[in-house]
Amino acid sequence: PAGFVGFCVRHSQECLVSSPHPSLIAFTAERRAEAEQVQLATNQTIQPRENPSHAWDYARDGAGDCNTYALTKRQALMARGWPADSLLLAAAYDELGEGHLVLIAHTSDGDFALDNRVDHVVEWSELPYRWISMQSQNSPARWVAVTEKRVLVADATAARKGP
Repeated sequence: PAGFVGFCVRHSQECLVSSPHPSLIAFTAERRAEAEQVQLATNQTIQPRENPSHAWDYARDGAGDCNTYALTKRQALMARGWPADSLLLAAAYDELGEGHLVLIAHTSDGDFALDNRVDHVVEWSELPYRWISMQSQNSPARWVAVTEKRVLVADATAARKGP
């Protein structure tokens, strides 16, 4: 997504890391509780606000759009010791055909979404979205295409030309 490029310019440390052996977080009761707490706290703390420029960033003034929610949840879970390569941003179209971003936690029990439109952490396949792409576990700066709620092996960035 185009907004991700600007995020990487401002937060390069979060985009330049690569992981040859991606993590699969053990989804223990404790980890599930952490995810639920971050989900609830972030959804309650950030006030929804449309972002016409679609700039991606963390919550700075207590308001933001889906990008803000997803990035803030990712940051909060990483602060609790979750490995960055198990916390992936995923782009989708919602029921109205509008772009939407959620955080996906790649766990031993499956892939779970932390979405600002729902109260609890849910399996990503339960959401009514048409998934487009998701960050690669091997490199957060790369995005992979998603089809039928499965990640394709092909790297979506390989199709881009230019600098």
